[in-house]
Amino acid sequence: MKNKNFSPYILMILLIAGAVCAAGCGGSTPASTKKTEPTPVSLKQIETGGNQSCALYTDGKVKCWGYPTLLREGSTEDSITPKDVSGISGAASLALGGAHACALLSNGTVKCWGYGAEGQLGNGSMTDSTTPVMVSGIGSAVRITAGDAHTCALLSDGTVKCWGSNSRGQLGNGMTTNSGSPVTVLNLVGATAIAAGTAHTCALTSGGGAKCWGFNEYGQLGNEGTEDSLVPAAVSTLRSATDIASGDLHTCALINDGTVKCWGQGSAGQLGNGLYSSAYAPVSVSGLSSAVSISSGDYFSCAVLLDGAVKCWGFNYYGRLGNGSTTDSTTPVPVSGVSNAVSMSAGSFHSCVLTADKTVKCWGHNSYGQLGNGIITYSVEQREVLDLNGVKDVSAGNASTCALLATGAVKCWGYGVYGQIGNGSEIEINPAPVDVAGLSGAALMSAGFSHVCTILTDGSVKCWGGNHNGELGNGTTTDSPGPVPVSGLTGAISIAAGGFHSCAVPPDGTVKCWGYNLKGELGNGTTTDSMFPVTVRGLTDSIAVSVVAGDVHTCAVINDGTARCWGNNWNGELGDGTKTNSPIAVTVTGLTDVTMMSAGDMHTCALISDGTVKCWGAFYYEDGTSLDTPTAMSGVSGAVSISSGYEFSCALINDGTVKCWGRNQYGQLGNGNITDSTTPVKVNNIEDAIAISCGARHACAVLSNGTMQCWGDNYDSQLGDGRKRYYPEPTSVIGL
Repeated sequence: MKNKNFSPYILMILLIAGAVCAAGCGGSTPASTKKTEPTPVSLKQIETGGNQSCALYTDGKVKCWGYPTLLREGSTEDSITPKDVSGISGAASLALGGAHACALLSNGTVKCWGYGAEGQLGNGSMTDSTTPVMVSGIGSAVRITAGDAHTCALLSDGTVKCWGSNSRGQLGNGMTTNSGSPVTVLNLVGATAIAAGTAHTCALTSGGGAKCWGFNEYGQLGNEGTEDSLVPAAVSTLRSATDIASGDLHTCALINDGTVKCWGQGSAGQLGNGLYSSAYAPVSVSGLSSAVSISSGDYFSCAVLLDGAVKCWGFNYYGRLGNGSTTDSTTPVPVSGVSNAVSMSAGSFHSCVLTADKTVKCWGHNSYGQLGNGIITYSVEQREVLDLNGVKDVSAGNASTCALLATGAVKCWGYGVYGQIGNGSEIEINPAPVDVAGLSGAALMSAGFSHVCTILTDGSVKCWGGNHNGELGNGTTTDSPGPVPVSGLTGAISIAAGGFHSCAVPPDGTVKCWGYNLKGELGNGTTTDSMFPVTVRGLTDSIAVSVVAGDVHTCAVINDGTARCWGNNWNGELGDGTKTNSPIAVTVTGLTDVTMMSAGDMHTCALISDGTVKCWGAFYYEDGTSLDTPTAMSGVSGAVSISSGYEFSCALINDGTVKCWGRNQYGQLGNGNITDSTTPVKVNNIEDAIAISCGARHACAVLSNGTMQCWGDNYDSQLGDGRKRYYPEPTSVIGL
């Protein structure tokens, strides 16, 4: 707040995870169709405000968390983990106020969003905006700052412009009238830095002095008086200052020798001079040297030292000083566990620090999730902000989810009573991601109803979780909470976990399946379960390149771009123009140029090479009827990946957006409501996805920066956001 190449089809499938089912399974994205590989994005700045925090990345994008909801486009709730701010690119720095935020862009313009009733967004209006709006008339800004309800920009010519609340003269234009557009601060030239408090503002001048204006009841202007000033007033006795930070009712300056001086209200020890009294002119902070940056919040201040330590002083309610206690301190105390800080920001009642290893740690008040650690309990010591980094692919099961990391590890969360979380336990609910025990070198992955299977880099296959029907393929019907090898299967190039069966494509282009077989979903001409892999019939004239599994049916993409399906067909999900079950593979009618498929519980979809999608089975045409041959989905073009769940499907579009259609009673379409849709709708706030997967009634997307977001049913914590309720729009996965 305050200072802040076989055929082209084989070439493709050799690189991918098969898209998977539904009533519990997930699809995955062909690597050859991904826009980019996940690239780590470095953090550049951390900024705090009233009850929210934001992070600026080196790619110019911004994420925020906490309160208010207006900091995240289209959201209606607080966020306990970071959310992308849409409409911001090329940001160079951030400033957060009491309930609004602004970004200085690399071209010198400024955008703001959040609450705007007092004009603090600077776009000429007095209205809130959930999306960033351009500040009027600012084109050469070099620095910005935000107070409680006003904002200021330092321009390249050394002048300052402010906008927003002006009840105490904090805009510095000689008036007390609020302004929705920037006004020039009077009598101020040669400014080098700016800082805004609740209702006052300060600027450093070229000679190392400072001028302040606005509210002055506690001496926060530092001019030895207590009267408000509608224009800048010189701060008494201040020399050689290199930076300035304004808190609620006090101000601090960093001196060129590494010391700090503060003035204004001191009733909570926020001046750091050992006293609980106000000072109307600068006083030295006791025992502080080698400071390289400062930041002030409500009734407290902090400094980053040359050695990377952080010290804070003042009011310590909610543990905002970060020293492991809630006891106020009139002199600086070290923040516990921070030794490599490069910058920090003090908010109203909490603080965050950016470390040299590009992590963010926060402490203090947390009722709105502003610490970003997945909970809403305040912390008297630093806690790392949670984010899901380095994710390569995702597969959503019935009520659980798994993420494949770039390291070859797999982490799972959600419903785990059958051991499908894979961490060696059968705990009912795992609300946050945990490592799959003893698994490394994973290359492809698929989650089914209550089990998960993965192909390792050596081509072997391991599965874990529910095994009542032999779906783990290890010759038993005993559940396993950890990975077990599938018997006699090597060199697999595609894997699919269905409702209670599993299938894989060996390198010879056959398909082998194991597990439940009531409807012929194993494709071996019988309806007898198998605890070992059996060969699918009806494919002798074909070479399969990938396989997908639905609840009780299975399909394969053939190297000539056609498709074959087998198993249950009550709803036409085999696509052969009938509704007759088949225990051997049958050809999907009229389907050519298929690049990948996805199977839901009672329907199937295919991605065509031209980027269109065709579906068949139950609940997927505009009139809501069941179809027994493929029909093009209207409103989908440029698709690069598809995935199907229980009565719904999603498509990843080549621009990074996601569209979903079908049932929506738990918000699984991700468009912010729970209304079913027979035509595709855009998932809110997803603009840079590289992989998607649909579970039974939830879906997840991997973003280009290696993070992950999920939406829909969350009764078993399958969204991995630390809470247990459905979300009709994306929420961040936490805890890795």
